[in-house]
Amino acid sequence: GVETVRTSTGFTFDEEGLTVSKTGSEMSTQVTENGMTISRSGTEVLVVDNQGVQATNLNANTFLIIGGKARFEKYGAGRIGCFWIGG
Repeated sequence: GVETVRTSTGFTFDEEGLTVSKTGSEMSTQVTENGMTISRSGTEVLVVDNQGVQATNLNANTFLIIGGKARFEKYGAGRIGCFWIGG
């Protein structure tokens, strides 16, 4: 059988999972059975696994819910509102 598949466009599928890393790009992505890691120049900027999501420079474009109890969103011109939504 085949143990490694490597494409000329930067995709590698092997015992480590699926890795996307193009020559000259600072970004790389690895997907395994445990989750996904995206790195910039070797530094992890997004990790998604059974522990949750760890993100660097997180942007929420509409709203952000924290702990199922509070919601942050745009409120009027140039303001942010924090609303209690939990019980």
